[in-house]
Amino acid sequence: VKNGIKFTPRGKVVVSGESAAASENGCRLRFTVRDEGIGIPREKLTSIFEPFGQVDASPSRRREGIGLSLAINKQLVELMGGSMEVTSTPGEGSTFSVELPFDLPGEESPPTRRVCTYPGARILVIDDNPLNRDIAGDILRLKEIGVSTAAGGLEGLQMIAENRPHLVFMDIQMPEMDGYRTTRLIREREERGEHLPVIALTANITERDRELAYAAGMDGFLMKPVDIKRIDGVLERWLEEFCVRGEEGPLPDAGDSPAIPGISMEDTLERLGGEYEMLLSLLADYREDYLGFPAQVKELWKRGDHREIYSRIHALKGVSGSLGIREVYGQTEAMGASYRERGLFRLEELEALEEKMDRFQREFALFTKT
Repeated sequence: VKNGIKFTPRGKVVVSGESAAASENGCRLRFTVRDEGIGIPREKLTSIFEPFGQVDASPSRRREGIGLSLAINKQLVELMGGSMEVTSTPGEGSTFSVELPFDLPGEESPPTRRVCTYPGARILVIDDNPLNRDIAGDILRLKEIGVSTAAGGLEGLQMIAENRPHLVFMDIQMPEMDGYRTTRLIREREERGEHLPVIALTANITERDRELAYAAGMDGFLMKPVDIKRIDGVLERWLEEFCVRGEEGPLPDAGDSPAIPGISMEDTLERLGGEYEMLLSLLADYREDYLGFPAQVKELWKRGDHREIYSRIHALKGVSGSLGIREVYGQTEAMGASYRERGLFRLEELEALEEKMDRFQREFALFTKT
């Protein structure tokens, strides 16, 4: 829609939707954006969805943009099982259409465990947070994948050279070398014909983040909280040659396991593939790793280092979300939004976070004793 408006100095931009196909189990909906703008030359239509593809790439072009939005949108549509097309006539306008599949409401079936495994596949997880590495690694090992981890970009580059992984999960915000810089170095060191898929791990993603990631050479995104279903989608796309399929079975019912105070049990176990003992182990690590967190961020607040507080809150949010720690996740999400608006944290926000973290510490300690 934004491109239609941008490239239509006079005339209309019309957005419409319709059913393209339907069956007992689902349907495909078609969404169309038709403009009466400048149109696209026939020879440019084949490259319009490629990264950095532009109708007018000359330095004197009047309209801003680096040519990534259509490439990003097409990849997202295809990840959802859909398709994206364009028709255009120069001087008359363009029509972009997207078709997406949707399930029709019916009798709800219990969640199932995917048993597609990937023996022989190697994945490297690069993240400066040890718990994030553990969560992603534990889920990937359920898939019989060989997992290695690195705490930062420099270590990750060394491990890529030594271990030759088939796929990399890359955190974006890292102190030593961020994910963008690390990915650019990966691409610079690749031989002709080589391409190591790099998937960004992030708790927040904006259009600008997407543009930076694709410009650096990343291939896609895995949103935090880490979810086994999202990981499945990435693995099926990039490691298809290793996939060994088996029969699906129902996930263990969250009601069959003792409820853990303060944890969103059903959602969290579904994210972790129903592995209750894994959840307990990760929560114990979380409790130990973050014992001194409130005091640390308060000390940073006294020094006025709000940017470092934001970095640590951002990391805490991702881990808390992955483990279903409701109150802490909600507080960190609110604090992050507040910081992006004001550029600083208030002391009462830190105290509210401390209260919620202390409550989890107490309740989980009591739970494990009983």
